[in-house]
Amino acid sequence: MSKKLWLLVLVLLVPWPAHAESIGFAVSPPVVELVGNPGEQVSSSVQVTNLTDQTLTLDVDRRGFVAKGDEGQVDLVDTDSVYNLVPWFSIQNPSLELPARSTRSFEFNIQLPAN
Repeated sequence: MSKKLWLLVLVLLVPWPAHAESIGFAVSPPVVELVGNPGEQVSSSVQVTNLTDQTLTLDVDRRGFVAKGDEGQVDLVDTDSVYNLVPWFSIQNPSLELPARSTRSFEFNIQLPAN
């Protein structure tokens, strides 16, 4: 029996240095739909594009989230809830050096629990 796993890709990409007026990047696609069986590992990727004229260093973190409001907002949370999917994720390269005006693939794995 396969389980359909919906993932909202909420990777935290934290540019360094953090000057908001000079930072710009895009992540595509923003939502990834994956299907897997219990105990299986599923892999996917997103494209990260540097929209600026400078090199960006992006550090990636895994965080849980909960719904906030009725318009699609989320709150990032640190929780050990039974619904927390963070332990299922592994990140290939948690730090990504992105040259100006370039696009790179960011890969991640999801290990589905056997039960």
